[in-house]
Amino acid sequence: MYQPLFTLTGKRALVTGAGRGMGLGIARALARQGARVAVNDALPERAREAAECLVNEGHDALAAPADITDPAQLHEMVAGVQASWGGIDIFAANAGVPVGGMTYGRFLESAPEEWKAYIDLNLYGLMHGCQAVLPGMLEQGWGGSSRLPQSPGGPACPWESPPTPLPRPVPSASSGNLLRRPAARASPSTPSRWVR
Repeated sequence: MYQPLFTLTGKRALVTGAGRGMGLGIARALARQGARVAVNDALPERAREAAECLVNEGHDALAAPADITDPAQLHEMVAGVQASWGGIDIFAANAGVPVGGMTYGRFLESAPEEWKAYIDLNLYGLMHGCQAVLPGMLEQGWGGSSRLPQSPGGPACPWESPPTPLPRPVPSASSGNLLRRPAARASPSTPSRWVR
C-alpha cells in the first residue's frame, strides 16, 4: 500500500502540461500526497482523459485545458480553477514542449522562427502563469510555484549544444533569472518561503 511521505491534504495544485508524460506523473504524485489537482494541457481531450484517469484512481482532479502561450486562455483557466476550488496553492509549471512538437537539429543552423514556439511556451508561458496565480497566493497568504526542467540531464533545449562552451540556453536561463523568487518581485513584504 502506498504511504505518502508528507500530506498535501486540502491543497489545490495546478500542473501545466499534465496531459501525459512527466506532467501526468507530477499530477499523480501530488494527488497521491492528498492534493486536489487541476490537469492542464493545450489539448482539451488530453486534459480531460488525464483528469479522468486520476479520478478513476481515487483522486480529486479536474481538467483545466488552455494554451498557456495565450495569456487570455491562461488567465481564464486559472480563474476557472480558482472559482471551482476557491484558490490555487501549488503551481507546477511543467509545460515545455509546444503543441506542434519541436524540431531537433544544430542550433547554429536553426532559424529564429523555429525558436518562437519554444520561447513563447517556456519563457512567456511561465511568466504569464506566475502572473495569473500569484495574486491569489498573495491574497491567501500561502502558495508554492516551481518551474520544472524538461530533461533530467539539464535544461530543456530542442537544439544540440553548440561546439563552444556557453552558459545555459537562453530560455531556461532567462526564466530562472526572472522568476527565481516571483513572490519577492510581486510584493516587497512577501516572505520568500511562500513561493519558491
